[in-house]
Amino acid sequence: MTDCLPEIGQVAPMWGRRPYAHPGANLGTGNRCGHNPEQFATDRLALPKVKGGHLPSVLKKAIKRSSDFFADPDVVSRLGYHKNKRNKDGSLRQVRSENREAVVLVLHAILSAIDLASLRVGYYRPDGTFRNYTCDELAARVSMTTIEKHPEDPANPRQVASSRWWRALAWLKDAAGIKVFEQYEDKDDGSKRARAAIKTMDEKFLMLLARFPVKAMKKAREKAYQRLLAYLGRAPKYNIQTVQERERLNRELDHTPTTASRRKNQAPSCRDATSPMPLHSTDALVKAYTKYVEEFTQHIIEAEGRHPGPRLGQLFAEYGGLSREEFELQQLRT
Repeated sequence: MTDCLPEIGQVAPMWGRRPYAHPGANLGTGNRCGHNPEQFATDRLALPKVKGGHLPSVLKKAIKRSSDFFADPDVVSRLGYHKNKRNKDGSLRQVRSENREAVVLVLHAILSAIDLASLRVGYYRPDGTFRNYTCDELAARVSMTTIEKHPEDPANPRQVASSRWWRALAWLKDAAGIKVFEQYEDKDDGSKRARAAIKTMDEKFLMLLARFPVKAMKKAREKAYQRLLAYLGRAPKYNIQTVQERERLNRELDHTPTTASRRKNQAPSCRDATSPMPLHSTDALVKAYTKYVEEFTQHIIEAEGRHPGPRLGQLFAEYGGLSREEFELQQLRT
């Protein structure tokens, strides 16, 4: 791309009502982003340094392959060609290079922020909660933001994801590579406020992009899961109360019987509502444990971002769930 910036004293070329901010011979061709068809825009990347010095090999390989996709759409054909557009010879029409560049930039941002154990875009806090990155934060990693007036603070504009980012993300969603689950919270005035959406990468898409076989991917995710367990296991060392511990304390408080005031040497009535559950009440124990399992399963689904399927039994124990025997013993103690 040749340089076409104005010299001193000249007026910058206009594109519509705005000056064309990028140099290049493509002025007037529809290219408004300073795109160079011959070279991937590595100058846009502002990826943070990884703790520990390096990403897992599968993510590094996926980032490398996504860069190759810019020059060769056949690297990921489901992204490199239109589904319903064909050339005169009947072949599928190739996606324009500036669109491929935008998709590669979005992939760089997502792959640099993905949690390999859960394939969610974000990170775990020491207490076990998961923080989802916002699209504005991810777009800032690849310089795909624009300035927008803040609705709650008009005097201080904010950086938000650009329309180019949203188009590329939509392209990835259509290719079944990314799944986005929107979240909202109710405000005091009755309105809703958007929270950071849960963004997950499909495992098959990641294997297709990184050219990782099934066994290698399974091994890589198991290693990531073990690293996560070790990380979360260090929470008590730093006096951090975990989510599981808070929930356990709440459960124990819920099952602690309230002591009724009575006169000295007066035994509690067998029909006293504050007396503990009789030992022979098996049906009540079964119902209580069934309710406990349902509530704990819902907690696992919220923590994982989706139903874990066959791994539910394994996760139930890893998240601190009580077995039937442990639950009954806890009931007897209380």
